[in-house]
Amino acid sequence: MTNQGKSLLSLAATYNNAHLVRTLLDAGANPTYGAEKPLEIARAKKYTDIEKILEKAIHDKDKKPSRVSRVFSTLSKTLKR
Repeated sequence: MTNQGKSLLSLAATYNNAHLVRTLLDAGANPTYGAEKPLEIARAKKYTDIEKILEKAIHDKDKKPSRVSRVFSTLSKTLKR
């Protein structure tokens, strides 16, 4: 996170770097994190490729359980044994 509140993903979106956006998302970057949201940046700059990548990542993120819920699920299963 920069001192202006931009995440690395936001910076990648700002500079229209689709490869870096994908790499950061694959590494677990949160597509909705930061003072300046990456998707808002892509839309404002009309970077349609970045916008599509981020929309898919947000959609996919909403479909799968969060890391926290997976940890609680695993912990719950372990305690039941």
